[in-house]
Amino acid sequence: MFSAARSLRQIPRVASVPKRKLFTSIPFLKKENVPTFGFVTGLIALSVQLVLLYPWHFTLSRQFDELQEKVLQVEAESVRVSAKLDEVMKLEVDVKVKERAIMEASERILSSQTTTQEKIDELIKLTHQKRERKFGKD
Repeated sequence: MFSAARSLRQIPRVASVPKRKLFTSIPFLKKENVPTFGFVTGLIALSVQLVLLYPWHFTLSRQFDELQEKVLQVEAESVRVSAKLDEVMKLEVDVKVKERAIMEASERILSSQTTTQEKIDELIKLTHQKRERKFGKD
């Protein structure tokens, strides 16, 4: 343990730089260079905006216009489909009304056929009765 303490004493210590001198020890952060540093930083930011962001703006604007055209096309198609759906619904109602009318007409025809058949049967029966009377009397 004693030897470990002795070895720690032998490690050279790094000289600490006072906080005040830390930023002034870097050459481009001196007071004289602050305006130049600000100018260079602004120039780099402007060049990034001109080279990267400005052309990207045109790309985004073109894509937005295309998207807007597609939205308008979809809305127009939606209106057309809605109109056709309304037509189909009206036709469906008309078909149901006509089906009901056909069913009623077929029921009337069937009932009239039944009454006609009954009348025919009655006429046949009456004719048979008349023949029997006529031939029965002879």
